[in-house]
Amino acid sequence: MNRFENMTYGEIAAELGVSVSTIEKHVSHAISQLHQKVNASPQPLEVSAPRRSSRHE
Repeated sequence: MNRFENMTYGEIAAELGVSVSTIEKHVSHAISQLHQKVNASPQPLEVSAPRRSSRHE
């Protein structure tokens, strides 16, 4: 919600009926899990640039 809907932690907490510290804890945990999975990847992830359209509009 913070990154996709541009909501503050306070706004998210109010909507979900939890404390801001709960939101901070969950976001921190989620980011940590993502870092662990990326760093544990057996091979580098390939990131390709978006293709350019050959059409001129």
